[in-house]
Amino acid sequence: MMQRERQRHVEETAGFRFGEFRLDLVREELVGPAGACVLRRKVFDTLRVLLEAAPAVVTLDELLDRVWGRHALSASAIPNVIAELRRMLHDDAALPRYVETRHRRGYRMCAAVEHERAAVGADLLGTLDEASARAAGATPRQRLERLQRVASERGLAFLALQAKLSLQAHAGAETVLFFDDEDACGSAAMPSARPR
Repeated sequence: MMQRERQRHVEETAGFRFGEFRLDLVREELVGPAGACVLRRKVFDTLRVLLEAAPAVVTLDELLDRVWGRHALSASAIPNVIAELRRMLHDDAALPRYVETRHRRGYRMCAAVEHERAAVGADLLGTLDEASARAAGATPRQRLERLQRVASERGLAFLALQAKLSLQAHAGAETVLFFDDEDACGSAAMPSARPR
């Protein structure tokens, strides 16, 4: 039961605050005193795993499983990623403020970590309310166009894509969806070959 509750809490997390930094899970960037920076994928994933588990120790085996998966050749990759992470955080292995080494066991976040909850539900309801209120008396096409515009402005990409696809379907276009390695989604309208 605790595992399920922890997993649900992690899924609702939009980011983490620790010290003078914030890891934004939506934009996938680290925000600090010098501004935002994008981390290499393995560095980002390692930091996320450490923050999710804080203040517990994350073992070397768990880091390998959760960050590298089946692609890990050996645990020797972990110290290099931790060193890069420490450079980004201006942290010192001898006197750590953020990432503490537990020799032959793993690593842990030694700073206090605050979870930022995702407000997607509230944003989504607000977007739908605003789009429908402003589009009262409008045609279905106008309501979908408004929903797509409002969702895009609020950064709700999936809702914006759904509205776009609905507009294309409303216009009679057949649409093909495609996904890339990073779970990004795109679409392409295909000209209809059937007679109308």
